[in-house]
Formats: sequence, C-alpha cells, structure tokens
Amino acid sequence: MAHWRYSLTGYVLAIFYKALSATWRYKVHWLENLSGIDFYTKEPKTSLIFAHWHGDELALIGFCKHSKFLTFSSKSKDGSIMAAALKLLGFSLIRGSSSRGGASALVSLIRKLKGERYYVTFAIDGPKGPRHQAKPGIFYAAYKLQLPMVQCLVECNNKWDIPNTWNKTYVPKPFAEINLYFFPVPQAIKQNRETIIQLLNSRNTLTQEQGARSQRAAA
Repeated sequence: MAHWRYSLTGYVLAIFYKALSATWRYKVHWLENLSGIDFYTKEPKTSLIFAHWHGDELALIGFCKHSKFLTFSSKSKDGSIMAAALKLLGFSLIRGSSSRGGASALVSLIRKLKGERYYVTFAIDGPKGPRHQAKPGIFYAAYKLQLPMVQCLVECNNKWDIPNTWNKTYVPKPFAEINLYFFPVPQAIKQNRETIIQLLNSRNTLTQEQGARSQRAAA
C-alpha cells in the first residue's frame, strides 16, 4: 500500500509542478567557448553528463523535461515520491545513489547507455554534501563511460527557500526568471581526476566577469 501512496503523492506533485514551471522564463548562456547544445530534442546526438549542484534541481527539472534526460533517484520514501513525479514529467530513472545502491546504479547506467543516448543529470555534491563540494563519482562515471561533461550554474531571481535543508533547496516562484550558465568540462582521463574536481568546485557561483560576458553575448 505504501508504494501506491508514494506514487499518488508523486503524481499530484508533478501536476502542480507542471502548472508552476509553465510560468517560468529560462535564459541559457554558453560560457568559455562552449558550443550550444540542443536541450530541446528527444533524440540527442550523443550522450553527455549534465553536472549541477544540489539545491538547483527544482529549477532545472522545468528546463530538462523538454529533452531526453536520465537521472537518479534514491530508494528511500522521498526517492520513491520523486521517481513517480519525474516519470510523469518525462524523465527516465535509475534507482540508487552513491550512498545506497551506488554500484548497481552505475551498472544500470552503463546498460542503459549501451542501447540509447541520454543527457544524464548528476548532482555532483551529493547525496549528503557538504554543499558545493564535488565528489569523485562524476569523474568515475564520465571516465568509465567516456562521456563528455558540461556544468550548469543556476540563478533564480524570485524563489521560495525550503528551510532546514543542507543543500538550500528552493522553489522558483510564479513567473520567475531562471538563468542557466553552461561551462565546458575537460574529457575525463586517468590523470586528470583532481583537475576536474577542482575545476567543478571553483564554479559554485558566477563571477561578475562571467556574468557581464554572458550578458554581452546575449545582447
């Protein structure tokens, strides 16, 4: 019975989320000479890893739902509710995280990507933080699968902060403007794990110079 309650809760949340996210305005910025990627296609030309920080998920789902995204959901009660909502929003799911079922989740990811191409979302400071400190899991996944990576920073101009969350999760308010800043990440090779982790960690906020450059590019 618990399974049905989780699914029902997830469906209700997904319907509410669809209505709310339809009011949001997204602006996409490509930085550091990164070429534009089509995140509005259901047929990606290649699989890639979409790296982001925990806390930005609820802003990103509204953007990612337009394309072919694969993401992870824990096997907990909250994870079951989230999985039900994400499926209704068009995501493909792998159950498990780096703390529980992590090895099986990686095996499932490898099998999934053998047959189809997906954009794979990866919260790089999860599952339990500390906030804005990337874990090596993203490197191992990219290295094992030889997938390209991009990193996304999110700025939302109007939001509700969810209290008592380690990752400072928030929900964009109606008609919020959400800016997405995409950065390139080097291809993962055996010798550059620390370089990639340090690079990801250096991008936890947008610098004034980067913001000004993206605004000039958008003008």
